[in-house]
Amino acid sequence: KEARMKRIEANDPLALTETGKDAIDKGDYKSAFEYFSKAAELGDVGAHFSLSLMYQEGLGVEKDEKKGDQKPMKKGILV
Repeated sequence: KEARMKRIEANDPLALTETGKDAIDKGDYKSAFEYFSKAAELGDVGAHFSLSLMYQEGLGVEKDEKKGDQKPMKKGILV
């Protein structure tokens, strides 16, 4: 856990995405959204995909299938 926190502090997109997935598993959608958003800003494709699913399912965000479909394309990344 300590090693992952150091990676998060260093803005490691994979560590941010992994932590977002852990938050989803715990039902902490707010934290998951924050971790995925940061990782997506850093270009992590998995984070883009996870954000898309959150919008499609309305997990911690207002359900928006249109936004969910567009999120992975926002930065030209195909998922």
